[in-house]
Amino acid sequence: MSVKPNLVLLAASLCVAAEVQVSAQVLFEQQRGLLDDPLVVGSDFGRTPVPNPAGFHSLHDGRDHNIGGFTVLLAGGGVKAGLTYGATDEFGFKLAENPVYINDLHATILYLIGLDHTRDVAGRVEKDIIAGERA
Repeated sequence: MSVKPNLVLLAASLCVAAEVQVSAQVLFEQQRGLLDDPLVVGSDFGRTPVPNPAGFHSLHDGRDHNIGGFTVLLAGGGVKAGLTYGATDEFGFKLAENPVYINDLHATILYLIGLDHTRDVAGRVEKDIIAGERA
């Protein structure tokens, strides 16, 4: 089984559309001072970098979930603007630089919104992504 050309074209066009829309929304909110306090969080659970036909007993063409890398968008709420933090290897498959585990992400979000992250979460706050006085 191979990835259908329509799926590749659809994915490419959706990525461009999403990037334009999300960028425009964040810029709109930033220009109006709407990102000074609220924290905007967007996420994708991560996909493997290559198609996996019938992998993991899959019944679909496409890519499986990737536990080794995921994408999170954080804006406003005390997060450094324009920062890319962390990276996967050259294949997009494994953690390579500044790994942030889900419990650390959870602790960081709780910290940024003013909740006690030490009470319920066994993670550490990622201070490298926090701007100014909140760090």
